[in-house]
Amino acid sequence: HSIGVSRDFPRRPVFSRRGAGPAAIDHFILHGACNVSLQVSSDGGVTFPATAAGAAGVGLSIAPGVGKSIVWNPETQFPNQVLSNAVLRVTAEDSASSLTITNHGFEENPQSPGVVAITTPSGWAPYNAGNLNGSSNVIGWGNFNGTTHFDYTPEGSHLGVCFLSGSPEGEAGLQQTLSDLLELKALYTLRVEIGNIDEGTANFGYFDLRGFPGYRVDLLAGASVLASDANTLAGSIPDGEARTSTVAFATGPSHADAGAALSIRLVNLDSPPPGEELAREVNFDNVRLLVAGAGLSPSGVIDTTVTTVSDWPLAE
Repeated sequence: HSIGVSRDFPRRPVFSRRGAGPAAIDHFILHGACNVSLQVSSDGGVTFPATAAGAAGVGLSIAPGVGKSIVWNPETQFPNQVLSNAVLRVTAEDSASSLTITNHGFEENPQSPGVVAITTPSGWAPYNAGNLNGSSNVIGWGNFNGTTHFDYTPEGSHLGVCFLSGSPEGEAGLQQTLSDLLELKALYTLRVEIGNIDEGTANFGYFDLRGFPGYRVDLLAGASVLASDANTLAGSIPDGEARTSTVAFATGPSHADAGAALSIRLVNLDSPPPGEELAREVNFDNVRLLVAGAGLSPSGVIDTTVTTVSDWPLAE
């Protein structure tokens, strides 16, 4: 597996921090077909909480080659902000290791800007359906472009919705069972964009949704929860923005649930902190599950070389 991303010298990456217009990382090499993503750090590369929204040159199964480039306009995602200590991270993951998630970005059955559809998104099923009532407690998907609910959409034009404001109280959300089964000697990495919706007006009128009710992302095999992200991003997602949740799980030479179907749960915990009682909704986007090393090593050593990361300090 000799894939990944590397710099193509002598050309250096270029990022324009001043003035209007897009920023570009250009002339890097992809050594195989990859899923390519771009993330943003504002603390010099210590953390990378945000995915660069609307970037060109990223996505699934980007073809290999030299002279590859990514173009992204930071002013769209971070209007009127100065990113003085920013670093961009390019991540390339072996596209052959991407497991199929139906409607992973909630783009099927597209809605007009400012329209939220209150029904189960294609490919997904309700989780904890007893806590959904079709009116004040609902799931769905929406196009928030043109509203003040979100500053940007992490991927595409739509986000999944779980809105809980009435009775019965308690967590609910979305879930999907995959066609893939849990394999041995494998590393699974589940990533989901978690959205913290702001106040704004859509087709159901004005809603003040500031604050955050909490979330959980579960990776399961059969009925067993393998690993979860239980609200670790709470307090770090500004209203109107999204951050990336990551869940990782590795199997060894044996596992009680080997051969069971994998599934994903996206949960609104319906548990806002004191003072944030208006917080009712969690949004989800760009759900992706990667597997590395499945069955490749008879010694049980997991091959993680299918993922390559390169950090690019912003140049003048």
